[in-house]
Amino acid sequence: MNPGIDTPNQPSPTPTISALTSHRSRKLAASGIGFALLFALATPTFAGKTGGTTDPTVVTVDGVVEVAGAVDVLKEPVKTPFIQTQNYNFTAVQTYATVSISIPAGKRLVVESITCLARVTSGEAHCWAQLTNVGDVLPHNYAFLTLTNQGVFNNQSYFVGTHKITMRIDPTQMSLDFAVERNAGGAGDFYITVHGYLEDL
Repeated sequence: MNPGIDTPNQPSPTPTISALTSHRSRKLAASGIGFALLFALATPTFAGKTGGTTDPTVVTVDGVVEVAGAVDVLKEPVKTPFIQTQNYNFTAVQTYATVSISIPAGKRLVVESITCLARVTSGEAHCWAQLTNVGDVLPHNYAFLTLTNQGVFNNQSYFVGTHKITMRIDPTQMSLDFAVERNAGGAGDFYITVHGYLEDL
């Protein structure tokens, strides 16, 4: 048989151990390069504090990052729960009154809900929130609150309203006031309760 001519029925030579080892090494090296490249694309770059610390101040992430589970938000503003009730007693001939919500200095009030109760001897009542600019500079801003008549108890009509509403009040710029108006005299009073939280300015 001529060794220079291929024969169709000639079996393929059996690869030697050294050839298999070389082929496997090349595959591992190629996959290693791909893995290293993928890892480098999605590896966060830390900046900020130095000196070998593991608590960076800035993290920059390039590429796609998948997050599983809960994630804590660092440096989130401290939210202090806030609830305050103000009330006012009508005189016999008074048909209009206002109260103000007190906000601590250096804090911003974030309102999440408001509850209002107005009790009047006769007639009807309505209520609204007023954001009054410092110095009483016009225009003011308003949020009108719906009150529903709950019936008569002890010779007084009860008007109640509870509203989920979001307002942010910076006391250096405005105050949060509430007004109630009724259309008849006699004894009466109203209560305003504000729920929310305080943030540092």
